[in-house]
Amino acid sequence: MKVTNSFIKCLFFIVLFTGFHLSTSAQFSAGLGFVYGTAPARPGLNIRGGFFASKSFEISADFSMYKSSRFMELNINAQYYINIAPQFVLYPKTGFNLSHWRPAAPLWYNNNKVGGFKPGINVGAGVGYHLGDLLPVKLMPFFESKYVISRYNQLVLTGGVIVFLSK
Repeated sequence: MKVTNSFIKCLFFIVLFTGFHLSTSAQFSAGLGFVYGTAPARPGLNIRGGFFASKSFEISADFSMYKSSRFMELNINAQYYINIAPQFVLYPKTGFNLSHWRPAAPLWYNNNKVGGFKPGINVGAGVGYHLGDLLPVKLMPFFESKYVISRYNQLVLTGGVIVFLSK
């Protein structure tokens, strides 16, 4: 329970800190995608949102829930968008991860209960293609890969669409 309280406090300070630094021209993003993780070895859904601290630097949060609904993760990430062509972007990313696994029945290993919340970090990269000139709204289909380093080590592949919103 101590990890959860620390995580909530950290998340609160991140939101508070970023709230003070938003300008009137801030750009926000929201997205939806499909995710596949190797630890639960199942597909799932990913919901994400973020804001740009500068033109190329984004702070984002995403939540993934896998098909069994017994494994989920919350990530707070920082990513830097690099234009590699007029509409293509590449973005390295890193961040904090909080994963939760709930077994179908209580499991014990070496007198320790298996499951629960486990903190970690993630490192990865993604690519996107801006459709802003082709559509009236700013859309970007994306694909990203990241590795979560925690008690539940896993490779996570995500693909979906991000919508960019200006304040």
